[in-house]
Amino acid sequence: MKSKGIWNKVPGILFGLAAVFAFFAVFAEGFASMYNMQNLLKDCSLLIIVSLGMNLAIMSGKINISVGAVMSLCGVITGIQLQRGMNIGLAILIGLLAGLVLGLVCGYMIAYQNFSDWVVTYAFMGIAQGLALVASDGNTIPGFSNAFRFIATGKIFGIYTMIIIAALLCLLLVWLSTRTKFGYDVYSIGGSQQSARLAGINVKRNLLWIFIITDLLAAVSGILLAAKSNSASPIGGQGYEWDAIAAVLIGGTPFDGGKGKVSGCIIGAVLMRTLRNGLTMIGLSPYWQTFIIGAVVMLVIVADGINEYRKKTQAARRVYKS
Repeated sequence: MKSKGIWNKVPGILFGLAAVFAFFAVFAEGFASMYNMQNLLKDCSLLIIVSLGMNLAIMSGKINISVGAVMSLCGVITGIQLQRGMNIGLAILIGLLAGLVLGLVCGYMIAYQNFSDWVVTYAFMGIAQGLALVASDGNTIPGFSNAFRFIATGKIFGIYTMIIIAALLCLLLVWLSTRTKFGYDVYSIGGSQQSARLAGINVKRNLLWIFIITDLLAAVSGILLAAKSNSASPIGGQGYEWDAIAAVLIGGTPFDGGKGKVSGCIIGAVLMRTLRNGLTMIGLSPYWQTFIIGAVVMLVIVADGINEYRKKTQAARRVYKS
């Protein structure tokens, strides 16, 4: 009985990740090599950072589909400053400030002006993408110093710095969502904005902060992407918004908000990148990769839904028997 209880507490997605990893370890030559694992962890770090912000937004019952474009814009802004000879720290700060401003304006329109989060973030996706293309003249900005690249490709005690940054941000978001009033407020707002207001929670201020944090995390990921690839592309973050949404959903955070865990979205992000990496190593075309990843995401969501239904049914039976 105790062993059953332990297994019930393990997220179903973790079993899915283990199965996918085992499959590629057997059928994709070189997948389990140390070199590939390091590259996979670096790729996972970028998506995890974006997914942390997306998870926060979806837990509150909102969404931010502009994060991919924000990544591109903040990477380009940082790259332009570096090419002009600006100090690395100051260039990164300007890139982060761009993300903060975008999140502030976006959050204000949604929280204080009651515009639809889908409509506003879709508009900001176009605005950020357009600004990235205009600022870079549609070209990739190449060639950065080793000092800048260190934040992504350098190592501290044998671990890539971008992995350390992602891990620290994960710990920060876990603490924020489970140990602070802000985290409690996010869950409450996701459950019911009306009930949250009646409970004395400042819904507007919290929603504003959610969008600021979401775009700030996207900015961090965009800057790390530029450092990792040694170039800032105006379309570098394209697609990250949808992968982040998928990671959050298969991690167990529902679209209607009110529940979810940071750990779930982390596992979801790792699963998404493991699929992409393994399918590439097998030699599958990008078109089939898109189809298979979509199908796997759907299967995981359905399986998780069935598992949740089973747990609720078992709980209801226990109540009935008692």
